Amino acid sequence: MRTGWDSVPGDGVSNRERRSRSTAAQNSQVNHASEALPARAASTGPYRMFDRCSLAAYGLYAAVSVILFGRRLISDFAHSYVGLYADPSLFIWSIAWWPYAICSRLNPILTHSIFAPVGMNLAWTTTIPLASLCVWPITAAYGPVASYNFLALLAPASAAWTMFILCRYLTKSGWPALLSGCVFGFSPYFLAQSLGGHLHLVLIFPVPIALYLAARWFNGAIESHTMAGLTGLTLAAQFYLSVEIYATATMFAAIALLVALGSVAGEGRRRIVKMIGILAGAYGLSVLIAIPYIYYLLAYGQPLGEIWNAKLFSTDVLNFLIPTEVNALGSLNAMKAVANTCHANTFERDAYAGPVLIALTVLYARRFWKEPFGKTLIYSLVIICILSLGPVLQIGGHQLIVMPGQLLTMTPLINKAVPARFMMFAFLIFAIITAQWLASSDAGVQKKCLVATLIVLFSLPNLDPYYWITKSDTPEFFTKKLYKRYLAPDENIIVAPYSLYGNSMLWQAQSEFYFRMAGGWTGIMPDEYKVWPMIGALTEFTYLPDPQMQLMSFLAHHQVGAIISAKGDPARWLWPQWLPAGVAAPLEVGGTTLYRIAPESLVPYLATTAVTAERKADWALFNGILTGVDKYQQEGRDRLALTPFALQSLGLLPSEWTAHTKSDYYLEAGHEMYRGVWLGYINKTLLGISIDGTYDGLKPLIDRYRPYAYRIYFPYPRELAKGHQNSSRGRILFFFDPQGLKRAFTVNSSSAPASGIANIQ
Repeated sequence: MRTGWDSVPGDGVSNRERRSRSTAAQNSQVNHASEALPARAASTGPYRMFDRCSLAAYGLYAAVSVILFGRRLISDFAHSYVGLYADPSLFIWSIAWWPYAICSRLNPILTHSIFAPVGMNLAWTTTIPLASLCVWPITAAYGPVASYNFLALLAPASAAWTMFILCRYLTKSGWPALLSGCVFGFSPYFLAQSLGGHLHLVLIFPVPIALYLAARWFNGAIESHTMAGLTGLTLAAQFYLSVEIYATATMFAAIALLVALGSVAGEGRRRIVKMIGILAGAYGLSVLIAIPYIYYLLAYGQPLGEIWNAKLFSTDVLNFLIPTEVNALGSLNAMKAVANTCHANTFERDAYAGPVLIALTVLYARRFWKEPFGKTLIYSLVIICILSLGPVLQIGGHQLIVMPGQLLTMTPLINKAVPARFMMFAFLIFAIITAQWLASSDAGVQKKCLVATLIVLFSLPNLDPYYWITKSDTPEFFTKKLYKRYLAPDENIIVAPYSLYGNSMLWQAQSEFYFRMAGGWTGIMPDEYKVWPMIGALTEFTYLPDPQMQLMSFLAHHQVGAIISAKGDPARWLWPQWLPAGVAAPLEVGGTTLYRIAPESLVPYLATTAVTAERKADWALFNGILTGVDKYQQEGRDRLALTPFALQSLGLLPSEWTAHTKSDYYLEAGHEMYRGVWLGYINKTLLGISIDGTYDGLKPLIDRYRPYAYRIYFPYPRELAKGHQNSSRGRILFFFDPQGLKRAFTVNSSSAPASGIANIQ
């Protein structure tokens, strides 16, 4: 087993044995390390990447993947799919989009099929262009759902197989490498991300290939230019599968190389320095290949700050030992109770290593701690796990102390990554450690078999075949192409359930992009859409004052010709209330309710811009809350029980604001934060009111209540300095002391804010 950077990977000779050789022999070996390529290649053993054993291993992994995830798909491969909720529909859409855009001579990165007419820059989304093009023939023959399922079942098997290739090369042993493939390809990371339908996070087979190429170069089996070329192509493939994995792999590769440089000296360090130069060339090639995509990443701006809240999507310490439902053990009620204390959703609780892998890692560290290669693995693993904890240490959902991951949230580009997903690299190291320990340990065969069995048992996936599968819910309106009778080609429509609460992306893909959508789900949303209060009501269930005006203004500015509401739409019963009388008569067709919007009805609303709509909504919302608080206190109610939900329950807020009141199961009614509003007392004296918005939208409120506010924070937690102009979007938080609150009540009631909304521009 390879235990030192100055030795051949997997040559079966330890550093201790090598030191017993003569100094002359050592020097001869070092001096001819790069010249004796044929001899070195011959000494690496009979293993090849595509020999019978390798192909048999792939067949085994593929069978396991199908049995675990796909046995309920066989009879319905084109109408059911792996994964839950909205994310699978995004990838199904992506699989259909790239071939369609290319055949239609459209720009596949800048699309106007979603979030029309504004459009969307797909460079910052997860559209897996390489995978989409690879399965183009399957998509053409059987549809995008079948292609998605093919990739979803292929991904864990492919990752397991490339890990097998890597570990067999390092250890020169077959069955430890076979188990290491399972440790990686069917790890809780893969299980959680597969359940979420995150193809861009499981199509990562190029990562072990890149390590395999590096190991072969270090061994002298391939020349430097060959390694640079093949590694560059491998990295480019990973880039076009997942920019996030490409970026994080680069970061952790750099960390591992720095650790390695600090672990060796002499010829070993010189070899690593040379490898860094070769990898720089490989990255240069990958960037050259990715230039068209990189152009769109940078030329049209980028999302500011984090895309996902790092604190919410970080690893909880308990998750290292406590499995979630993606594992068989996680189905136990006791495990569920503990796992549910973690903040992240099931798809990002992917750190479960379990006691066996952790114990095996400790044994490996004790034996190989002083060896350069072992030290590099252990240090890298520790760093990865620490960074996966995110910016704040969390144990059982309780946030404790600031962690080094806080630095990543302030690092451009890398702050777009989700810390919990770093565990993919941890399981890669776990797999290498497993293979090397089993191949080199002095333990007997029975003990090794026991360890292998325990690893499998503790990491066994959820065996319920229905757990992994979702039945397509596409209404007949789309499956039977009824849309062609009621919609014009390329017409812009709203499809509900909206955004992440439905499968509008899937339905558009199945229609072969017959219509455009004033919406969609890509994980991020264009800024032009975010500013409309109607979007907040549909996606975050925020309070929505004057919903008819807000909806009609949004429809007018986005040239919407129809609204299609399908089964499961939380707003299904609200559309008739939000649409003024006579604007659109509902038509039940193909399992949907269709509202055709009369174009002339939208004309009067064109004067209401997005900024005006936001100002009116923010003005009415804030002043309405202030009025409700005034009445609440006049009734002598408990200050500590004051929340937005309490005001709503007591009838102190207008009933028409509460969009989706039949869907309160989405919300946390007992908390100070409810429907986009934070409300409560601090230290029993300071009243805080917080809503979300842009500076332009909130400016009328800032101007009105600044004289009476104790403090104003925007975007929270940054304090808003007097006279400071801000173009940011975020939460504004007003604090009022008792005297300032009384004056705010007086100003609010005397100026009749509800009747003055029409004057806001």
